[in-house]
Amino acid sequence: MTRPAAVVKELLENAIDAGATNIEIHITQGGMGMIEVVDNGVGIHPDDMVMAITRHATSKVADVANLHGITTLGFRGEALAATAAVSRLTLTSSHDDSGIGRQLQVAGVLDDAPKLMPVVHHRGTTITVKDLYFNVPARRGNLKSIATEFGHIETIVREVALARADVALTLFHDNKKRLSLSSSAMSLSTMSSTTRLSNSKSLNTVSTNANGNNNVNPLPLARLEQATGLSLTKKALEIAIDLTSLMQPSREYVNNGFGDQASVNGWLWPITDSQDTLPKLIYVNGRLVKEALISNQLRQLAQTAQLVGTGYALYFDLPTQWLNINVHPSKQRIKISPLNNIMAHVSHAIRTKLKTVVTTETISSANAIQILGNSQIVDSNLSIDNAFATAMPNTSTTIYSSKSQAGKSAQTTLSVVRK
Repeated sequence: MTRPAAVVKELLENAIDAGATNIEIHITQGGMGMIEVVDNGVGIHPDDMVMAITRHATSKVADVANLHGITTLGFRGEALAATAAVSRLTLTSSHDDSGIGRQLQVAGVLDDAPKLMPVVHHRGTTITVKDLYFNVPARRGNLKSIATEFGHIETIVREVALARADVALTLFHDNKKRLSLSSSAMSLSTMSSTTRLSNSKSLNTVSTNANGNNNVNPLPLARLEQATGLSLTKKALEIAIDLTSLMQPSREYVNNGFGDQASVNGWLWPITDSQDTLPKLIYVNGRLVKEALISNQLRQLAQTAQLVGTGYALYFDLPTQWLNINVHPSKQRIKISPLNNIMAHVSHAIRTKLKTVVTTETISSANAIQILGNSQIVDSNLSIDNAFATAMPNTSTTIYSSKSQAGKSAQTTLSVVRK
């Protein structure tokens, strides 16, 4: 856990894996005072609570082969144990609707098994982390200012929100609400007709995989705007790419958590002004990742279309057999086996979209130039008429010239006047 934001990320992922639909995050002093995550998930059984904070005890991986079938955000089971080792941690949870839960407290590395205390608690889990790095002063000394650390936390919360439309998230800092993202904000009335058809499943349908984890379709544009605080409707290009042709008909794709689906969905925004700040997000099976090959390819496509760049929010839904998400500790870099084949499909689809946009803008510009030219001709004609209207009753030797060339010709024609 390198900084408070890393703790928040792990706790949020645990809450989502537990099926939570409403999560509250309370932060004080940029996470250095307190981090508290409250969820309404399935909770933890009392028999498993001590195990949850014990090192090397809760991994979801039974053997190496399972690394190619992970459908949850967390899988090593070390997040709580690692956090408890460097903080004063309180774990409170209830696995049913009885209103009674259990609570345990631990500070630093476990010497003895902590005691469970009965408490009043709703169904779900509350994890409170206080005095982070209290026993690791060197690590605490490397932290930045309160504003900087909270900024990292807020970024993490927004990134998680952009992956899950069905989860309501509320973030507080020093008892002040800083972010409120409600799943009800994506009502059908707030969506365009195009968006409504493509994303109706993400509002009403949640598929449950073999491991009990919930997976939803990509977000409506309304939630993207809500989470980023940006206006994204204008110039948004919807992306929908079917990749099932890359899949070999085999039993290995059955019951893998994503069924037999292989697709890329999301949004693309052409950037024509270098001052524009648009999201650049890539999610693979609900996990935010950083893949240089994908981002570089998108940048090259923008350059080919003579654009400054592109903003994007792309959601890859891929069979788990194609993925290895255990190649980096942060789990933000993953290995995708048929990535080159996938990008061939993606590049073709995006190139077609961008070509349509460039062609449309070129036609619009040509029409604007034509209209402007016609208006100049009209103005010239008006100048001629004005010259005639001014010259006819004039008895002086001076005739005021028009600004247009046509006006000057009119002045020459009417050079005979009475003195």
